[in-house]
Amino acid sequence: MNVLTQRDLNRATLARQHLLEREDCAPLDAVSHLAGLQAQAPQEPFTSLWSRVRTFAPTDLDDLVTGRRVVRWATGDQATAVRRRSRHPVRRRRSAGCGLHQSG
Repeated sequence: MNVLTQRDLNRATLARQHLLEREDCAPLDAVSHLAGLQAQAPQEPFTSLWSRVRTFAPTDLDDLVTGRRVVRWATGDQATAVRRRSRHPVRRRRSAGCGLHQSG
């Protein structure tokens, strides 16, 4: 059995987060893959996508937000994230008390 070194584990983590090199993927796919982006300040998701997606342009994220394909999501701990709009909205009774909000 091969055991990962600390360096190998760190590199695998960076690769999984698309931080070793900019990827050839759509911004929506990057948001989905990452399960969301930090968005407390307005520019953070733009910088995050620019760092990860080779062909990213700011209008890409603008179009996703205005088209409601991604949403700003308050996580309940005063943090905000940009996440892909769920195809399966959270039901209201299940969201009570856990910081989740129904999309749509």
